[in-house]
Amino acid sequence: MAEIAQDFAGESCQTDILGEIKDIDRTGQDPEDIAEELAYSSSIPAPPYSFLDSKKYDKKAPPPLYIRFEDLNIPKPVEKDEILQSFFVNERGYLECSDEKIKEANKGVIPFILKELAKNLLTGKGIVAISLPVRIFQPKSLLERILDACSFVPIFFKKACETTDELLRMKYILAFIVSGMYVSADLRKPFNPILGETLEGYFKDGSKIYVEHISHHPPISSYLIEGPPEYAYRMYGSVEFKANVKNKGNVINIFFEGANYVEFPDKHKIEIHYPTTRVSGLVWGERTLNIDGTGVIIDHKNGTKGVVVFHPSKPRHDFTVLPTHFEGVLYKQEVGVEQKKEIASLKDIADIDEEICELHGNVLGELVIDGEIFWELDKFTPYRYCPCPWVLPSDSRYREDLLWLQYDNQKYSQEWKCKLEVQQRHDKKMRVEGEKKREKLRKKLQKKNTKKGYFSSLFG
Repeated sequence: MAEIAQDFAGESCQTDILGEIKDIDRTGQDPEDIAEELAYSSSIPAPPYSFLDSKKYDKKAPPPLYIRFEDLNIPKPVEKDEILQSFFVNERGYLECSDEKIKEANKGVIPFILKELAKNLLTGKGIVAISLPVRIFQPKSLLERILDACSFVPIFFKKACETTDELLRMKYILAFIVSGMYVSADLRKPFNPILGETLEGYFKDGSKIYVEHISHHPPISSYLIEGPPEYAYRMYGSVEFKANVKNKGNVINIFFEGANYVEFPDKHKIEIHYPTTRVSGLVWGERTLNIDGTGVIIDHKNGTKGVVVFHPSKPRHDFTVLPTHFEGVLYKQEVGVEQKKEIASLKDIADIDEEICELHGNVLGELVIDGEIFWELDKFTPYRYCPCPWVLPSDSRYREDLLWLQYDNQKYSQEWKCKLEVQQRHDKKMRVEGEKKREKLRKKLQKKNTKKGYFSSLFG
């Protein structure tokens, strides 16, 4: 927990987080001049930590005040009913949206995109200039969405650190994968991160969290979670955000692609790959969310692999038939066998040399491995990401589009979203032009130095 000290005016001035006592950054939290409610200024174009490079004030998009740490630090939901308050399990077993505001906000998005595309083509801007309406967004960056799925890291990684049985560790990592799926269930879209955007935080067990968006195209974010000294695991990786649209625009599949790793104090390392999130009913039918595809873990040192098939097409058992069900196997991997076929059921796995044990369960219920219950939703409480009071100026909390949506002002949020997207396209153009100039100069120097009989590698 954060312990917050007060000054004589009752204002929080310092906080103790994980044994560190520092001043709380109050920059941008008070208006600079007479401005409208929740605005930072009526004349300054942007708050102090803005990604926007502008010297001109825009009345249509005033700069917002930064949110105070006390308001950021409000505990996030940990109870199942509160986390899944926008859903119910329908008669077909799918998580279906029950929030009328969310359903209403998503109406007409496809026509909106087509209308914007026609407008942009007439002005020569093209499809990349389309800005999705903020009414379908949640006031959260995709960087934070990554952490929602990590809400059981402190529980299962601690257990894994406390044993030297490396097969048992694999089971705990499988429990981590399936347990966090429901925590990240949300039909609202998070904001795409800006290149260089960061997020810092912690779990209340003492684990420290660092996330940064490192690539604009393709969109890739890297992260590091470090456990406390008593169980000093390290989880790290780079996640590429991908999506494809199916069934005439009615279904979208969302992928967090890339290898993730957890490394234990004794240097034992396990590779992790996440399953797919599938959202249906974008244009017609029930608006549902489901976990699809496979979750995979690999212990390269021991040649052991675990595969979890979510919503298997041909389940091995008659008790894993619902959309929220999964089944899987832990096995010794056959070396040199390539997995060519997409895995839709356990029989599709090509590289099983020797099966060690089975697992099955329900993302809204429990995980059973080899007859033993490793996780039960109603008996395990997730840890939620907590924000740090001192962060880099590039932190997600300072994004103007996100802030105005947090303040429930969609008009200003949309304006700032468009401004930041234009800024990102400008920055990308500058990077491309800079690289071209650098390459031209490198070739010029190479040619000049080659004539002298030697080559300088100054520009690598």
